[in-house]
Amino acid sequence: MSSTFAKKIILVGNLQGISEPVLRFGCELILTSIFGTLILIVLSIIIGHPIVWLFFLMGFAPLRTTAGGYHADTHTTCYCVTSLMFLLAALTSYTFTWYRFTYASVSVFSAAFTIMFAPLAATNKPLSPKRYHSNRINSLIIISINALIAVIFTVLNVVIEEANMYFAGIFFASASLGMGKIKKYSIRRKAK
Repeated sequence: MSSTFAKKIILVGNLQGISEPVLRFGCELILTSIFGTLILIVLSIIIGHPIVWLFFLMGFAPLRTTAGGYHADTHTTCYCVTSLMFLLAALTSYTFTWYRFTYASVSVFSAAFTIMFAPLAATNKPLSPKRYHSNRINSLIIISINALIAVIFTVLNVVIEEANMYFAGIFFASASLGMGKIKKYSIRRKAK
């Protein structure tokens, strides 16, 4: 699909000087992001909370984008892992009792994993030193903002399901760092 879109964009836009593989990769990123979001929207509707996907992504996406983490070998595996994380987040958010200190605990967990492991790039797509530094700084800014939000909710003694999903998203983005580190270690060990 991304190859077809890239060819049509070049043809329609009269962009003969543009690299088709680069454009194809960009189209693939856009399509996978749209498809992944649609899966979460459908799951939200199925579980009876139609906008809960938004709060999960608000917590998950910023940290996951800058800090990196687990990279699945296929798009299907990626969708399955992300969907499982989302469903576990929804289960914990709507089934278990959250307390005001839960947000701070998630924030501390997130900060620890981010400080230890971020940014964690995909094995086949290493980061340049400049990009590494930029992602590291952005990850630290994001965990600081999340910590501030956690402190505000804790001081105000506010516990709401939307915030539960937001912090569950943060938790799973941070857990993804641990999962990614384990995968990299496993790959290195098999290579020896």
